[in-house]
Amino acid sequence: MKNLLFSFVVLLCALSATAQLYVKPTSSGDASYLYVKNELLFVKEAIDLTANPTGPTEASIYFRDESQLIQENSLDNVGTGYISILQTNADSDAWDYTYWSSPVGDQTLGLLGNTNFGTTRLFDPNNDLLGTDSAENSSTGSLDGIQSPMQISRRWLYTYTSTDNWSRINDNSVVLPGRGFTMKGLGNSASQTYDTTYDFRGRPNNGNISTPVVSGELTLSGNPYPSALDLNKVFYDNGSKIESFRYWDEDRTVNSHYYVDNKGGYGVWVPMGSDPGGTNPGMYTVAPFLNYNNNGSTGTGSTGNGETYRRRFAPVGQGFMILGGATSGNVNFTNDQRAYVLVSSADSDFRSNEVSSGSSKERDDLPSIPPPPADNRISHLRINTYFNETHLRQLVLAFSEESTDGFDRGFDASSPMDSTSDAYFPIEGENQEVHPYVIQTIPYSHKKRIPYTLVLENRARLAINFKEKVNFEGPVYLYDNIEDTYQEIRSEGGYSASLRLEAGIYEDRFFITFVNHRSMEHAANEDRKAQALESLKFFQNNPIRQLEVGNPEAYDIALANIFEMSGKLVYTAANLGNQSKFTFPTGSFSDGVYLVMLTTTENIEVNYKIIVYNN
Repeated sequence: MKNLLFSFVVLLCALSATAQLYVKPTSSGDASYLYVKNELLFVKEAIDLTANPTGPTEASIYFRDESQLIQENSLDNVGTGYISILQTNADSDAWDYTYWSSPVGDQTLGLLGNTNFGTTRLFDPNNDLLGTDSAENSSTGSLDGIQSPMQISRRWLYTYTSTDNWSRINDNSVVLPGRGFTMKGLGNSASQTYDTTYDFRGRPNNGNISTPVVSGELTLSGNPYPSALDLNKVFYDNGSKIESFRYWDEDRTVNSHYYVDNKGGYGVWVPMGSDPGGTNPGMYTVAPFLNYNNNGSTGTGSTGNGETYRRRFAPVGQGFMILGGATSGNVNFTNDQRAYVLVSSADSDFRSNEVSSGSSKERDDLPSIPPPPADNRISHLRINTYFNETHLRQLVLAFSEESTDGFDRGFDASSPMDSTSDAYFPIEGENQEVHPYVIQTIPYSHKKRIPYTLVLENRARLAINFKEKVNFEGPVYLYDNIEDTYQEIRSEGGYSASLRLEAGIYEDRFFITFVNHRSMEHAANEDRKAQALESLKFFQNNPIRQLEVGNPEAYDIALANIFEMSGKLVYTAANLGNQSKFTFPTGSFSDGVYLVMLTTTENIEVNYKIIVYNN
């Protein structure tokens, strides 16, 4: 008879000197297992699992329906047994890349602690996402992964570091804990995509896990735990070793393995300030979908782009790139960074699930964070720049009194610059070097002009508008300091600020600003005109054939012109001074209407019509 331990069991008593949770077959050889459904299993110390007999209940612990595991102490999990935890990759097929990171290690590599992972530890749950029986995938060397029975293609399994570049792993258990790997999906029907669920089976990772990063370089990493991971804590726990996180996203309608046919790119996330225990979701810019040439440069691309995700809480299995910060070294993942946040909640996003209005699971004694209300987001402008209708670059300009006009770690994120035609915010760093950024945060002032740089490979037609304005009121303009023009930037679907430019790099020409100075100058000039017109007293004295102008405010008149209504100039006088009264002869004028134009030394123009009768 099997021992079935169901989800209402929260904790087991310590059954050994080293483990709080200990699961092994019965003395008669029957399988014993813990089944956790839509709950968090919280274990204070280590886990000791002994393998069950081969069969439909071979795993020692089953996590189903978004269940997760959090451990408090950084002790080594041990034993020959393993857990089973699921993650789904939605709308995918054999042509689509996803970046993964395993929550488990291959328990056959040793009886103690975190071990390497290989795709032999990925199983097929046989379409029963609540069941216990899964079949081991049989990998294939062909280009296309097969959905049923599950066969993962070895051709697309890679890790990445800046020193080793892309390293093919086949299905060997060589992926270190805390490292990420690429994998393409299953099924090659050109008419549909698939929701593929993978069953990760292995010893659960726990405790301190580190991965080396190099300053200014990318490392493929990811969430190493069978629970959600709070990237805000990861970022600030690791000092200056992290600049930002990047997520691969691609156009899943492209059905080709050819590198030059694919369309994809990297979205970028930063935490926007330390927020331990808080609700700040951070800031993410979407990935532009770009074509790539054989030499690695970008081609014509497309106007498509990736989805918008919150990204603060990395779900189970989520892989991402870490961009090294100012300091090289080991990025450390710890149990304190783990949280119980559901994939389907508003806090956490994964390629596998749509974001719902659900909420995080909470317990007073666990590191879980509730979903933030919409109005708690930092004030920001999400600006899309479209290039020749081929691709877009999304920039975020955010506002915080915690930031400066220079580089602020955690508030600013550098640009992937993965397009040959691009837009970015230039920010000056050390040694007066200027670097491109896709997210910039500054203290707000309506007087500021924020530089906006364009790099164009070819002649381009550009459109600039808002994807969103959050907690920001008032107009925003694109200012051209060469043409001295202002174009208001508006929301998508309406008017777009537009440019037609030749190929080149446009630095120190375009700016994002909040005041249209030309409009203000025009309004101020109109006010001055109105005041002057009210002050100056015009009287056409036809009996003595002269125009009389009273000047009680002593305006200094630089020029006086009188025009026929056809536009012909019939009288002019210059440098008249600021006397209290002027007279102008009109005896030679034909009867009719004339336009009088007075211009002051302050360039105030006043126009007045007079009627002349000389007969």
